[in-house]
Amino acid sequence: MNTRRYGRNTNIAIIACLCIFVLSSCEYHDRQHKLTQYEDVKINPQKVYSSEDYFNHGMFNLNNKDYKNSILNFDSAIQLKADYYLAWNGKGLANKKLGKNKEAIKCFAKAIEINPNYQEAWNNKGIALLENKDYNEAIKCFDKALKINTENTVARFNKGVALVKLGKPKEAIKYFDKALKINPNYTEAWFNRGLALRSLGKTAEEMRSYKKAIELKPDYDEALFNSGYTLRNTGKPEDAIAFYDRALKVNPNYYEAWNNKGVALGDLDRITEEIECYDRAISIKPDCFEAWNNKGVALENAGKTEEGMKCFAKTLELKPDMGITWFNIACVHAVKGSKIDMLASLKKSIDLERKNKEHALSSPKFKWFWDDPDFLELVK
Repeated sequence: MNTRRYGRNTNIAIIACLCIFVLSSCEYHDRQHKLTQYEDVKINPQKVYSSEDYFNHGMFNLNNKDYKNSILNFDSAIQLKADYYLAWNGKGLANKKLGKNKEAIKCFAKAIEINPNYQEAWNNKGIALLENKDYNEAIKCFDKALKINTENTVARFNKGVALVKLGKPKEAIKYFDKALKINPNYTEAWFNRGLALRSLGKTAEEMRSYKKAIELKPDYDEALFNSGYTLRNTGKPEDAIAFYDRALKVNPNYYEAWNNKGVALGDLDRITEEIECYDRAISIKPDCFEAWNNKGVALENAGKTEEGMKCFAKTLELKPDMGITWFNIACVHAVKGSKIDMLASLKKSIDLERKNKEHALSSPKFKWFWDDPDFLELVK
């Protein structure tokens, strides 16, 4: 094993695909039969507004990402009508968008206290808890939503997400499948089903799930990206590059796709193109430590060791506990025959990632030290 590239693990996309079940607006229209859409009406201080008026202003703000004013309007609605559970739910959604999950959870809880059968608030509370990594409590909320409405596909989907986070992909797939039975066109469920199947090593089924998601949504960049990730990991870098290119056509600023395309190009020894991809990733996200590490590897493989070491130094500046990078630095010192520097860097890499012991014993970069007692004491 030579110096090591870092392809971003994309299981984090699971959370990115969480659906926030914002049905308060639809429920409001169904019950009140007043507005057909939220109107952009400026608050007139000389006019007397009802709680419903303030709620509609709040929803307009929420839908237009004006979250702070949204909260102000929901608060005005609540001041006039303290048990306005739709406004409490809306305020929770706005707080969640502002990254205030604890406050959002309180608002959803208040909406549920007023109306225990409000399935949307149960679902939204569950999502906020899930994002706080309180997975078991999140599942309890999704179960409450499902008890109220067994056909709630989003609650089923989100419970599947929570189960994945708990390391239960088999159970998660059952919930994704139940959601898909109700709604076969649920693209996020197909996508997350694929991610769960990946963790079980079922590559063929995983790819079929991504394919279905892409059929339903051809510009689904995350599904295209993950298809590429799996193809590269199964020894098909050329096919992987094709999927990364499709993802980048949809989203040219998808820096993870630029990074991983570079990794696949490296597998094909297309080093110049590989480095160009890492440079693109870095130009989009200057603190992308994976791309800095990978650029260092590519430069080292191109014989530009000094430039490569500068990239490794930048990686460690961004992420000091990057075990792969310490290993790569050890490789460079090993090739140079710098035993003391090699052992120091290798020890740091092993302290961070124990598996680097095995890598050092199998990498030809260290072959001149395989019989060295100090080296053997470190790796065995």
